Amino acid sequence: MDNRPSYAHIRNAQARGVCPWCSHSTEGLTEDMCPECGNNVRALKPLGPRDPGSPGVASLCSLIAVALILIVAVVQQRVESAFAKQATPAAATSVELPSGQFELTAKAFVKIASISPDPAGKQQIGAQATGTLDAQAATPADKLRVAMVSAELEGDEKALARLDKLEAEPDLDAKLAEDSKTLRALYAGEPLTPEVQTRLEKNHGWIGKLAATHGKPDTDLARAPLIGGGGKLMALVFGAVAGIIIVFIAGFTCFIVALVKIAGRTLRPRFIPPTPGGSIAIEMVVVFVLGFLALKGLSLAAEHLLGPKGAVWFSLAAQWCLLFILLWPALRGWRGGLSALGWNKGQGVLTEIGCGLFGYLACLPLVLFGAIVSIILMLTYQAVQVAMGHKAPPAPDNPVFELASGKGGVWLIVVIYILASVWAPIMEESIFRGALYRHLRSHWPWFPAAAVSAIGFGLMHNYPLLMLGPVMSLGFGFALIREWRGSLIASMTAHCVHNAVVLAVVLFAVHLIGG
Repeated sequence: MDNRPSYAHIRNAQARGVCPWCSHSTEGLTEDMCPECGNNVRALKPLGPRDPGSPGVASLCSLIAVALILIVAVVQQRVESAFAKQATPAAATSVELPSGQFELTAKAFVKIASISPDPAGKQQIGAQATGTLDAQAATPADKLRVAMVSAELEGDEKALARLDKLEAEPDLDAKLAEDSKTLRALYAGEPLTPEVQTRLEKNHGWIGKLAATHGKPDTDLARAPLIGGGGKLMALVFGAVAGIIIVFIAGFTCFIVALVKIAGRTLRPRFIPPTPGGSIAIEMVVVFVLGFLALKGLSLAAEHLLGPKGAVWFSLAAQWCLLFILLWPALRGWRGGLSALGWNKGQGVLTEIGCGLFGYLACLPLVLFGAIVSIILMLTYQAVQVAMGHKAPPAPDNPVFELASGKGGVWLIVVIYILASVWAPIMEESIFRGALYRHLRSHWPWFPAAAVSAIGFGLMHNYPLLMLGPVMSLGFGFALIREWRGSLIASMTAHCVHNAVVLAVVLFAVHLIGG
């Protein structure tokens, strides 16, 4: 991707003793920089003017940026988010409510199984359901909930066997032991009192509410809303699968077209790396990561003052303040700094948006590759843990499902959706593809620059470390779009489309699951 149309012009200008950029005479120059336009007159590839700042500051900021991003990665992996805490509020019980992902998984399997006319088919769905939930069951409370789902889909005997195993665990929580005893009575045909039903729902959410209707006909007024909607959900699954197949076919087509054009040198990059030595771009990255860490710290402090729910709203509002970091080039006296960082119209706004859509589709094979790598890594890690005699680690929770579960309220979903589809494309593209990629590109070819910027981009996200493959693949693809177009409009468009579509599909699926 470094083949550029102006090589011959540059060599010709160097042979004539003039600057390739402004034709100023280079006779007698002792430095590489043209005194007229500031470009590197001896570069064999076209380089833009050096960014303001000094090489020493750039080196120092590079080290600081690496250290800060690693600190953020540790914080993201180890510190529980305020959203997770407020989505699962503390109750007057030591039993923690199920995660949104766990509850949504149980809902989906129960609703799909309810439309199966074949008992054997329902049993098969039940086996899949309990296997999936077992992988997510991180606590004894979750294991009890798997038994409740097993009673619905596999029968009372298998549920009772699970209760036997759970009750054999040492130091079982007294409240869980009481719930287990209640379930045994229920599966033996004893009716539950309203107080006991309320306790099950309080301790176990939707799953406890479903368990309280066990044994009642599917048409019962309390049970029907809990198990209904399986037909719509299956229609969504088939529609989503068909849509994904179509989109990925389009993506592979765009990917092949891009490769053919690159090989034929008809798809030429418009990004021109700056001459090495400037520091403002990497300074901007440092300021952003410092601001991000400060926001994390303030959010943790806000939990003590405002409570978990208030801290979430504080964090979401404060996040918009990070947009002021875009003023950093102007504060450092760099006129046209934002334009150099990619805030320009390129070949026209509509053209850049169209290229962003094409680029996003062409990046989908990379995302698929990243997802496959993450799955292989996660399965390998689980196999190693089991081989070493440890318990297999539970499947990681996805923050998207915690959001989509709706436990934080509708307005929280709306605000986070806007953040994901507006704030993230603007801010993250400006920092990682605008500033960081520009700084790296001044020293390295496109591939290592794109790879390193993608790693930094991935580590800043609150996903399990082994599951960062798709995020890093997206970051790599967005960097290629930046290299291709020069302007950030295209990569912002691709980022916006990805976040908006994925969240919309998940939210619609959760709406259909309901219950």
